[in-house]
Amino acid sequence: MKIIIRNAENSDLTGIINVHVETWKTAYKGVVPDNYIQSFIIRTQHKTWQNQLKIMMKDNNFFVAERDKDRIVGFAIGGLERSNHPNYKGELMGIYILKEYQRQGIGKALTRKIIEELIKMEINNMLVWVLENNPYRAFYETLGGKIVDKKEHETLRLPVVAYGYDDLKDLLKKSCFLNVQNIITM
Repeated sequence: MKIIIRNAENSDLTGIINVHVETWKTAYKGVVPDNYIQSFIIRTQHKTWQNQLKIMMKDNNFFVAERDKDRIVGFAIGGLERSNHPNYKGELMGIYILKEYQRQGIGKALTRKIIEELIKMEINNMLVWVLENNPYRAFYETLGGKIVDKKEHETLRLPVVAYGYDDLKDLLKKSCFLNVQNIITM
């Protein structure tokens, strides 16, 4: 099995939505109220949400992880930090990987692509907002992220924390970002 990391295209929309829905079902069960997860799933079926996703694809760095040229198994979005944080200019806005493809280096490969694009934009720091009870928070800590802020999620009214990364160029030198077998970035 080969995984390719590449720029997202409009033709990937169905696969991206599938990954988004499936990861919400598995990652946030017991963390986010079930009725919110169900409303999220219903919302993804509406054209308005799909159009917003297309805009995000156009206006940000948006990468997919594709298995053997036939299936989207993950994606990541990054770009300018959205809340005008005083210390961080870049943001990893989201990273989603189907459960059966986790712990294979795909998340690190997607994150690396986002970091590389931020550096091209002359942004050398970033943050990522994560639900405080997210069971996958350790991923961001493994990459060296430090909690730098906390607030309440606007819709869910649940606490979220921001992991900050102060030097992206230095972060790319970490051994965790070395090429992972069977992952090709384009």
